Amino acid sequence: MFKISVIKRFEYIAKKYPNNTAIITKEKKITYSVLNKDANKLAHYIKNNNILTKNKAIGIFIEPSIDMVISVLAIQKLGVPYVPIDVSYPYKRIKYMIKDSKISCILSLKKNIEKIESFDINILLLDKINYYNFKDTNLSSKNSDIMYILYTSGSTGVPKGVEVYQKGVTNYLNYSCDNYLNKISDNKNPASFIYLPLAFDASVTSLYSPLMMGRSIVIPSKKGLEIFDDILVQKNKFDFVKITPAHLLILKERMDFRHFKNWTKSLIIGGEALTLQHLAFLKKININWTIINEYGPTETVVGSSTFSFTLNSHVPDKIPIGKAIYNTIIYIIDKGGNLLPNGEVGEIVIGGDGVAKGYLNKKELTEEKFLENFILPGNRVYKTGDLGTYQEDGNLIYNGRIDEQVKIRGYRIEISEIEANLKKIPGILEAVVIIKENKLNMKSLEAFFTSEKDLDISIIKKKLSKSLPIYMLPSKFLRVEKIPITSNGKIDKKSLLKLDAPFNVSNKTLNKIEQQLLPIWKEILKTKNINIDDKFSTLGGHSLLAVMLISEVNKIFSVNIPILTLYPNGTLREIAKEIQIQKQRGV
Repeated sequence: MFKISVIKRFEYIAKKYPNNTAIITKEKKITYSVLNKDANKLAHYIKNNNILTKNKAIGIFIEPSIDMVISVLAIQKLGVPYVPIDVSYPYKRIKYMIKDSKISCILSLKKNIEKIESFDINILLLDKINYYNFKDTNLSSKNSDIMYILYTSGSTGVPKGVEVYQKGVTNYLNYSCDNYLNKISDNKNPASFIYLPLAFDASVTSLYSPLMMGRSIVIPSKKGLEIFDDILVQKNKFDFVKITPAHLLILKERMDFRHFKNWTKSLIIGGEALTLQHLAFLKKININWTIINEYGPTETVVGSSTFSFTLNSHVPDKIPIGKAIYNTIIYIIDKGGNLLPNGEVGEIVIGGDGVAKGYLNKKELTEEKFLENFILPGNRVYKTGDLGTYQEDGNLIYNGRIDEQVKIRGYRIEISEIEANLKKIPGILEAVVIIKENKLNMKSLEAFFTSEKDLDISIIKKKLSKSLPIYMLPSKFLRVEKIPITSNGKIDKKSLLKLDAPFNVSNKTLNKIEQQLLPIWKEILKTKNINIDDKFSTLGGHSLLAVMLISEVNKIFSVNIPILTLYPNGTLREIAKEIQIQKQRGV
């Protein structure tokens, strides 16, 4: 186990194993020595050019890449926190994060400049500045107590920044290195691969765990839905692969099972509730990986508990979230704050080294959620808002949420943030957003609103997309005369979910292929209201639905249409044309 900061541990590993491969891409391999030197040079460049404001964080606006890894290491060498900003975020969200975090500068690349160039802030484009001539010595900066500030969905209509302690990340990485990785001497196979954006805290596992142990990381050359294909072709055997339950659908639809069994030793699944249904297809093809169900909110660093099993062992219908990791304690309490015995459902409260400092610039919310430990005075705990219960064997079961927070494809979403942004749109009087779950356990968001007159749904979507990331956009918008209320005075969600938009779209001139495609789209998108010129994403289509739809189309029509033809902006008409072209070519 190591007790030093993450960056000091990395520098130690770089000195001990300088020739070990740290990063593998399609174009090149980088050793620990080179990676450390590049991070040092960038850190010295920032320091010498007086860009850094004392104690202020630095933003990172870069997708998974070598430049992203160099950036996170350089910032830590400077002794300040970093703030990851996803390149897919809309303008208003980026603007809010920059203002709220008071970052001194942003590290980015030329291809990403368009979204951020209008902001009044220093922007360093790593592929434009020349930092390679600067010193390559380790800086002696005192490390900040805070390692990073990560923004999650907020109930007040804007995201909230979680200030995560160095010691919490160190504690989690000690656990992940001990339990997810092979021995340090094994550098023949890469430990894992990076595909999740830095703004998603699940990326901490795949990025930092290998770097703490002198192991290598693969960064795929392809992006989006093609990543898993790209990774599988390389035929690496990873120590672990970390995904969300929703990503299992991608594996099911896209993986070549001939190579699948040797793909990894452990599959770490987190981000949302895991069910046996998610894993059924793995059991059918007799895969015996170790499955690790990992649970934990951003406020307690990635994972606070785990449950490990194999598909050949007996697995309960409700898969546990397991037992606490190192230096972590998990309580179940009632509404009065009293500890509950095994078998009783209550709120999950987490204490220990992983507990974050709190929410940046949100004192009241921090005081509400981060409390003094009522069992062990002198420590702090975080009230998760999750419901759980302890079994007699000491394993914890997840039982849903106390509030309206949900997780979709691993992303944490406050329903009230979406509703608040809907109500800001001129003309909308009331707004309710409801989560809907299908037979495959896939969740989607549906929005219902009242207004004095008809509003153009496409304009509503466009306005909402300026404030919210794509994963927070509802798949369905429906104007209603009034929001139905139950006899108890609560919103009647069941009645709302039964409603559908009137089928008033004209598809009178469909050709034969378009006629065959239409029911497929209706079934997968779960809506009757489809125009063949509607963009897939505006119909509520997301990456996982795109995988399912294209897989079905390719199978039925015996074609090979790439995902990017559909997602995000393909239309039914365009897919029909591509089918016709491939049929004529004899594909």
